[in-house]
Amino acid sequence: MTFIRMPAGTCKLGTRRNDPDFDSDNSPPFEYRSPGFYIQEYEVTNREMDAFALSHADDVRDPSRADPFRDWKENYNKIKQPIESGGAGPKDAARHPAVSIPWSVADAFASAYQAYLPTEAQWEYAARSGKSGSSLLWSIKEDNEELCQSLAAIDQDADRRTPTYAVGTFDKDKTSLGVRDMIGNVREWCRDTRRKGYRTDGTAAEPVFITVDSPSEIDVAVRGGAFDMRCDARFVTYRGTGYRLSSDPKGNLGFRLVIECPPDEPH
Repeated sequence: MTFIRMPAGTCKLGTRRNDPDFDSDNSPPFEYRSPGFYIQEYEVTNREMDAFALSHADDVRDPSRADPFRDWKENYNKIKQPIESGGAGPKDAARHPAVSIPWSVADAFASAYQAYLPTEAQWEYAARSGKSGSSLLWSIKEDNEELCQSLAAIDQDADRRTPTYAVGTFDKDKTSLGVRDMIGNVREWCRDTRRKGYRTDGTAAEPVFITVDSPSEIDVAVRGGAFDMRCDARFVTYRGTGYRLSSDPKGNLGFRLVIECPPDEPH
């Protein structure tokens, strides 16, 4: 796994009323101060999840599921099929993002690598490369489905052989610091609860962290766009709906990791 350094700094997150991506759910904007961290270049892949499932399956604590890896294994086995049988083939499938992952598995995976799932604020800070201003990776201010589809794995053909793409397939879906696939491919679990809207005083709220012991009906924050979402998810401010901690894992949902350490400390 490759991690990219996010430098310490201050950045405005969220939207203003006259922004093209304005939504009452991602406003008003607030000032976020980051001490710096490292974020995974891509979402966790099937190859990485396969290795974890073989060596750390007993580390996953999920009392609501007999086999928390079941849905992921079914999806992975399907896309591993040879191309002539409707799959992507084993080699390509291993590079696809791991999807249908319960939050409990994502959290245990992160712990195994002494890492974390990102908070919502960390995710958007990384998507903006720590800079205030435009919430677009590209200068597409109006919905242009054909152009969006050529730049990221978003709003893709529902009849494709495999819905996800190998990580890094779309070179334009890359931040100025080199973090990939934050606009498309799959949505991503976060570490904190999903709030409705932001604080009105322009400051960042303290995140409320999720644990495996959190109430099953709690909403977990999820960020990013996905292959089956429309072009309006192209903004880095896009929040969409959260997912219940107890809900069945979705086929458009994966995750990536962050490592919290001093920004000047190599890792």
